[in-house]
Amino acid sequence: MTNLDARNLESFEVIIDELQRAYDTSDLVLMIETIKRMRDEIVSMSLTDTPLTLWFIAQDSEADGYPTGVERKHWNKVALKLKDEKMRELFSDVPSELPGKIQELRNLAWELKGELFQQ
Repeated sequence: MTNLDARNLESFEVIIDELQRAYDTSDLVLMIETIKRMRDEIVSMSLTDTPLTLWFIAQDSEADGYPTGVERKHWNKVALKLKDEKMRELFSDVPSELPGKIQELRNLAWELKGELFQQ
């Protein structure tokens, strides 16, 4: 059972678009930041039991402690560079996997819309 309403479904779709933008620009920091946001949305919607959603939870776990967004401004440049290099290594497969995951998310969003309108 999902925790679904029109607001969180809209937020879910916005994050999917942001993932696409991160992929299109090859922006690893944005990619990781958006994966973290998707993980939060997945948990808030109680969608944690599928291989797709577990992939996002696992990626978020790998990025635990990695600074994104405005937090990066507060980091030492040398330390940040080392973290970035580590993330590039840990996330080396993510850019090739992300297009398929984005499509799966879009399919899931359509499925969820159907559920929402049947309520």
